Amino acid sequence: MQSSHLFPEWGFFFAGSEIRPERAELFFRLARGIVAELAAAPASPDEWERAINPVVSGIERRLKTNAYWAGTMEDWSRRPYLIDYTRTYLADYKSLGAEDVRRAVARWVADEGDWSILVLPARTAGGVD
Repeated sequence: MQSSHLFPEWGFFFAGSEIRPERAELFFRLARGIVAELAAAPASPDEWERAINPVVSGIERRLKTNAYWAGTMEDWSRRPYLIDYTRTYLADYKSLGAEDVRRAVARWVADEGDWSILVLPARTAGGVD
């Protein structure tokens, strides 16, 4: 899920995969089922830990790099609210729980209609993908 800094209460939720075109229907069916499950009940504690730990670890690694800080500080003079966002970035993720995600999916994703996009490779002249 990605939120907008410019437009309050706007963002996008996405899932993607490289699959064979003939498996697209299965992918969309499974993805929609997962969204419905996430909206109905929070992930189990084990599922939640397996999902959130790599995210938190990635943030912790990024926070140790000069590239992260150079990129983050670049907009501070034009958008000072980003300073607080940066200060609480890791703590915000660490404070999230499975129920928080369930509520967000139920509110912002599950009932917002289907905006699925399928990008297929072009067929060659010989009809081979």
